[in-house]
Amino acid sequence: GYITEVSCQYTFHYIEYCAVLLDLYSKRTLMQATARAQAQILDNEPLTGIFTDMQLALIEAQEPAGKRSMYDGGMVLEAVNSNMVEIAKYGLDGDGTRIRLHELRSILGCWHRGDLVIIAGRPAMGKTAFVETILSDFALTGKAGIFLSLEMTAVQVGYRLLSGLTANDSRKYSVSELKSSAMYPTEEVAALVVPQLNERFKSRYSNDKGTLLYIDDQSSMSIAQIRAKVMQIISSSRNPVGGVVIDYLGLIDDSTPTNRNDNKVNRIGDITRALKCLAKEFDIPVILLCQLSRAVETRSDKRPILADLRDSGAIEQDADVVAFLHRPEYYRDCTDMVEHATTGIQVNKDGYGEIIVAKNRNGGLGIAPFRFVAHCTAIVDYDTKHSVDAPANYYEVDVPF
Repeated sequence: GYITEVSCQYTFHYIEYCAVLLDLYSKRTLMQATARAQAQILDNEPLTGIFTDMQLALIEAQEPAGKRSMYDGGMVLEAVNSNMVEIAKYGLDGDGTRIRLHELRSILGCWHRGDLVIIAGRPAMGKTAFVETILSDFALTGKAGIFLSLEMTAVQVGYRLLSGLTANDSRKYSVSELKSSAMYPTEEVAALVVPQLNERFKSRYSNDKGTLLYIDDQSSMSIAQIRAKVMQIISSSRNPVGGVVIDYLGLIDDSTPTNRNDNKVNRIGDITRALKCLAKEFDIPVILLCQLSRAVETRSDKRPILADLRDSGAIEQDADVVAFLHRPEYYRDCTDMVEHATTGIQVNKDGYGEIIVAKNRNGGLGIAPFRFVAHCTAIVDYDTKHSVDAPANYYEVDVPF
């Protein structure tokens, strides 16, 4: 009909047109509902029926046209069959975004749409490095990733992403290093080095449709602000949005007029429930970074457990997936050799790490070993057949420095 004709002729703004139409549809629904309520009141109809009609109208106005929340058995079976066909055609992307790390993919399968995923760990365990891996997962499948960085600035994140793409120490891009570079005199940095780095970055985080990466570094956001930013990007992005990564839970503004007297646990619960609802509403994974309590460092076994999550009750309940990052070499009392989680053989502690899946609503639990490449703060698959420097081959090797 008319919508198809317009979208075919003017594809550039058709998403914005659809958003405007949905907004007008919701407003018209509310106007019709209030008019019906006025007529029912004048006719002296029972208040119970009026309230019921108004509630149904509000639900209809809030739900996007064509999106259901109530399914009968036949509809559920049809949706499952459709999803299975999509997965068979396109692989794991049918139900989410493919995970690049092989060991983690064998446990989780993919970043499932509608999931709230908690990534937790003590400081210096590699949480931000893992974010880079997740954003690459989205980009490599042609989906845009949204990174809400409440802790780091966009420039700092950019340096980290560039360091991972080039397998270089991010300090090589500092002012002092650039000025003292023997390979590239100062005057050649802008003319030669920067274009090469730009090309490397764009080849990963953009395609012919547009950007595959959005970074917002506002230092404090409320849930309402997060929802508004995500909605704005989803409506304007030319690429489908693969998911949202938020760094981190402790920096989200949890104060509202209704919870001023609540304790911290209840406020955290409000945040995680709201983020789970956001994941379901936009049908994308929401990946939330969290800190662990110091209790993990008082035990002989330093592997985190669910009870180590700060204010853990609500987080455990609302999350679909909870994964911990653990690097034994961080602790001074760690021996030089540690046991590989899946093979059982002894490996050097340097660079060895584990992603511990402690909760998985969509499947089983397990431990996915990884290698932490410290000089470029990258997380890659662990391979016992190669040396510590081998992960650099995971990236392209023709770097500018």
